[in-house]
Amino acid sequence: PDFGKWNTIHKRFRRWVKRGVFARLLDALHEDLELRIVMVNGAFAKVHQHGAGAEKGAAPLGKAAKPKPSAKAEAG
Repeated sequence: PDFGKWNTIHKRFRRWVKRGVFARLLDALHEDLELRIVMVNGAFAKVHQHGAGAEKGAAPLGKAAKPKPSAKAEAG
């Protein structure tokens, strides 16, 4: 609600991308910073189990799959 309709914001963002606004902004910031290493933390980005390459029938996210007994445990 603070920024308006999502479609309006998306259109503005796309216009700015096409006009190079973000590239110029990052270039200007880069000139002022003396960064040697940049790290991006992706820990907050959750991917659906199917989008992450999980096999069909895999345990849902957040639930550990039950371990299968090893051959040694069955034999002994």
